[in-house]
Amino acid sequence: MSINRTIVKKRLKVRVPGSSGNLGPGFDTLALSLKVFCRLTLEVDPAFSEGPVVSLGGTYTQGLSKDSNNLVLKLVLEFLEARERSDIAKHLKLHIENDIPLARGLGSSSAAGIAAIWGAQWLVDEDPDLDLCIQAISQLEGHAENSAASAAGGMVTVSRSRIGSWEYLSTPWPESWSLIVVVPPYEVSTPVARKVLPRSIGVSQAVVNIQNTAMVLSAVMSEDSYLLKTSIFDTIHEPFREALVPELPQLKMALRNGPALGVVLSGAGSSILVITEKHHAEEVLSSIEKWQANTGDQSVILKPEADHDGLVIEID
Repeated sequence: MSINRTIVKKRLKVRVPGSSGNLGPGFDTLALSLKVFCRLTLEVDPAFSEGPVVSLGGTYTQGLSKDSNNLVLKLVLEFLEARERSDIAKHLKLHIENDIPLARGLGSSSAAGIAAIWGAQWLVDEDPDLDLCIQAISQLEGHAENSAASAAGGMVTVSRSRIGSWEYLSTPWPESWSLIVVVPPYEVSTPVARKVLPRSIGVSQAVVNIQNTAMVLSAVMSEDSYLLKTSIFDTIHEPFREALVPELPQLKMALRNGPALGVVLSGAGSSILVITEKHHAEEVLSSIEKWQANTGDQSVILKPEADHDGLVIEID
C-alpha cells in the first residue's frame, strides 16, 4: 500500500487532565482525574520547514526543555518514525501549555504522554485511539492508573490482563465531595519514591490493602462518606514514603479530629490529596491554613474539581 507523503496544513489542540494516583490503599490501581491540565497544540505547515520546534506556556514550565529531551517531542518523533512519516517533523510546531505541577505526584508526565501519542496518531491521519495511548504510556511508566485517568476521566481502576495489556474502568466521582491538594515546594521523583519501598510485604499487610481498596471503590460508587473515611488507609507504600514527604504525617495529625474524609499521598508525592464533603470544605481548608501558619509550611494549596471528561479536543 502506498503512503501519501503530501504535507497538508492543519492544526489541533487537545486538553488532558492531571491525576492523583493510588488514593491511599489502591497502589498502582486507583487514580482520580483532576481539573489541572496539559494542553498540546500541534500545527503542521508545509510552508514552514525549520521544525520540529517546541514552545512552552502555562503556570508550570520550569524544567521543561524545548529540545529532543522534551517528553512530548520525543514521543511524537518516535511515533512518526515508527509509522515511516518522519518527513512531517520538519513542518511541525508543538506548543505545550502546562498547568500541572511537575514532579509532584499529579500525573504531569502521564498527561503529556497521552497528549503526545494521541496527537501523533492524528498527525499521520490515523483515527486516534485512547486505548493505544494508555497502553503506550503505561508501558513507558510501568503502571497504568495515571495515564488511564488522564485519558478517560473520572476515578479509574486498572489491572494487567493475562495477556499483558492494561484493563481500566472509569467510575464517576461523587459531586458531593471536594478536593484539596497540598503541593510542597519540592519534587519527589517516582524512581526515588519506589526505591524506598520494601521488596516484599506480609500477607496481612496485603490483605488489609486489598480490603481497603475494594471498600474505597465501593464508597465512591455508593457515595458513602463514612465508608470512605473508614477505609482510605494504606499499609504498603505511605508508611515508607513519609520520610520523603514529612507533610503527610503532619497533615494527617492536624486533620485527624476534623471532618476530612481522607488525607493521602498523591501518587509518589510530594503532593497530598485531602478529600472532604463539600459542606465541610471551608472548615477543612481553614484547618490546613492553620497548620501552615503554625509550621511555617510553604506549600501551595490547590482546589481542583474532579475531571470526568479525560482527553478532549479544544476549539480556539
